[in-house]
Amino acid sequence: MGIGSFDEIDKKLVNKYKDIIMVNPELYKAIIENDSNFEAGNIERVSLDIYNDVSNIRQKISNLKLQVQNLNKHPRLNKDKLDDLNSQMQDLANPNNMYERLGTDILSITIGSDITPVVVSEILPQICVLRYKLTDLLGYIIPNVRILDSCAIGSSAFEINVRSRKVYTGTLSETDVKNKNVSLIINALQEVCLKYPHYIMSKTTVLKLMELVITQDPTLVNDLIPVFLSAIDLKIILANLIYERISIKDIILVFEILNDYARYTQDRELLSKILIKKLSFANTD
Repeated sequence: MGIGSFDEIDKKLVNKYKDIIMVNPELYKAIIENDSNFEAGNIERVSLDIYNDVSNIRQKISNLKLQVQNLNKHPRLNKDKLDDLNSQMQDLANPNNMYERLGTDILSITIGSDITPVVVSEILPQICVLRYKLTDLLGYIIPNVRILDSCAIGSSAFEINVRSRKVYTGTLSETDVKNKNVSLIINALQEVCLKYPHYIMSKTTVLKLMELVITQDPTLVNDLIPVFLSAIDLKIILANLIYERISIKDIILVFEILNDYARYTQDRELLSKILIKKLSFANTD
């Protein structure tokens, strides 16, 4: 089933969702200036969030050191306070705190400095419409898309990243910037989402789909998972369908077909081909 470019979306679709589309005013992130102490030049891309985190930690450590210096003038009188400050210092230096920083954005768009104000003001509503479009057409729910600005790429360039891997690069023309036209970025984002569903679709999304099916017919899930397939098997199969532009919106039918055939084979590729054949009857080019 053809998806078409973003410019071809029926105006009714846009009007249908316009009331729930809101721009986040806090999205804009100021351009990061070089900071020799932070050594920003040693990394390709720096988000303002990380910059602020490091700056805040530095400030906390600096303040704690200053308090310790003052209290050390009378250590006996301030023993409890010194112990508390030392405890705070050790907590800041504890490597276990780094585990919560692991992970990465599933989808992100990095924007050149010259076009950041234009893109930020226009792109969020269109990403929202794209999300509803893919959901309505394919049952494919794309995750949050993080917007970052960068001085490390061309001033009018943009990059689309999947799990921090650069998968698409482009440049807005002067005309696009002047007319605040970000359709090039949206069309590229759509292309990326359809090309990399195996990396974009998460196990959490699959579990939510399973919960949806359970509310309507629990046996469709309980008889299938984990008896014949795992949640990861299901994720790969669903991603295979999205990659082939086969809608999984009728998720009940998807589970019914899997229940019919998974008892005979657990081969993901074979089950995907069976589903593609069974579901494609309703799809037209």
